[in-house]
Amino acid sequence: MKTPIVLLLTLLFPLLGCISSFDREWPGMDDDSAGDDDAADDDAADDDAADDDAADDDTGDDDTGGEPDISTLPAAINIDPAPAHVPTTQDLRIRNDGTAPLMISAMPEVSDDHNMMTVHEWTGTIAPGKFQDVAPMVTVTCPSALGSVVNSFSIISDDPDEGVLAVTVNVNCTAPAM
Repeated sequence: MKTPIVLLLTLLFPLLGCISSFDREWPGMDDDSAGDDDAADDDAADDDAADDDAADDDTGDDDTGGEPDISTLPAAINIDPAPAHVPTTQDLRIRNDGTAPLMISAMPEVSDDHNMMTVHEWTGTIAPGKFQDVAPMVTVTCPSALGSVVNSFSIISDDPDEGVLAVTVNVNCTAPAM
């Protein structure tokens, strides 16, 4: 269990977009080690913390379930409305849910029948349990009030289970604002 200030910071920093990579495991910041000067109790707390760490290890050491190491937030991008002739952007968080570094090598595959989407490519390595915010990830400029359009792009990585991750981009092209 984290202290109230750690919980507050854990919730606020990603929402505010203050930083692009945030470590949710802060060394020395657990309830068991706070405010007790008795050495015997501290040793017991350390043992409890080690047990808690082992119990909380849900990072997918065992890939036999087929869980991918890469994920995105949001899973699909929804841009609604997207007024015609007005560039509209959307950010994307790429997360490494695995236990080894994840290398993003390219984002070349774009499916866009109306030539209205630009994918802002990011390449690099994401540490286990961390994420990278790409802002903006996509810029869409609708040529007209087309209505609902579905595009997609792919993220290429060294994830052994899911080396190519397709991200759907749903766009509602509307008439420009008057």
